[in-house]
Amino acid sequence: MIRHVASVSIVLFCLVSTGCVENMETLRKDLKSTDPEVRLKAVERLGDQGSKGSAAVQELVDILRRDSDKNIRKAAAKSLGKIGDRGAIQPLKDVQAATQDAGLQIAIKEALTHFKE
Repeated sequence: MIRHVASVSIVLFCLVSTGCVENMETLRKDLKSTDPEVRLKAVERLGDQGSKGSAAVQELVDILRRDSDKNIRKAAAKSLGKIGDRGAIQPLKDVQAATQDAGLQIAIKEALTHFKE
């Protein structure tokens, strides 16, 4: 019985792990979608991954800097804060200094509070 439970646990772990990898790949692909709603959902879901989303930090930084949709840029700032990768701090500060969008500035300010300096 113990062996069976251990085997089931290992199988479930593998399935969950594989699903996470596939999900991450799908989310990263969705960041390039021409549909703003798809991009927004992908940005938000990557942030929900927490530190597991760190593989997509550079892509989120690119979105923060360049996306034509201001709501997606704000979501990217929030997701970068949730992920907590310190490599995002300077890009967040750079965009905060360069933007005239008050909503984006607020989102970046909130994102920066997630980093302990």
